[in-house]
Amino acid sequence: MSLIGSTRKARPLWVGVDVGGTFTDVVVYDEISGSLRVGKSATDPGDPTRGLLRAFAALDVALPETARLVHGTTIGTNAILERTGAPVWVITTRGFGDTLEIARRRSRRRRTDTDSG
Repeated sequence: MSLIGSTRKARPLWVGVDVGGTFTDVVVYDEISGSLRVGKSATDPGDPTRGLLRAFAALDVALPETARLVHGTTIGTNAILERTGAPVWVITTRGFGDTLEIARRRSRRRRTDTDSG
């Protein structure tokens, strides 16, 4: 079955995907019948899309027939926790060095619209 290029009409399917470091999980909910199908396949570390496509094929999911697709991944989280990711640097424009701290709501000082630096 082809995942793309299908001529079938879209069904009200909701598809949820979690690509993890070990397994790729897929959940398919059919809005009309109320049926829920779940599938799992091994994640290929070299190309995580392979596990996703295997899980889609096992559950007969065609993307043109999907009304909603929700995708999540824990690969990045795992890389941080296991310290296996690439080194990362943050470069900012002058005056924006505390951007990450502000995003985390732990800034050392409050920024105002009148701050110049």
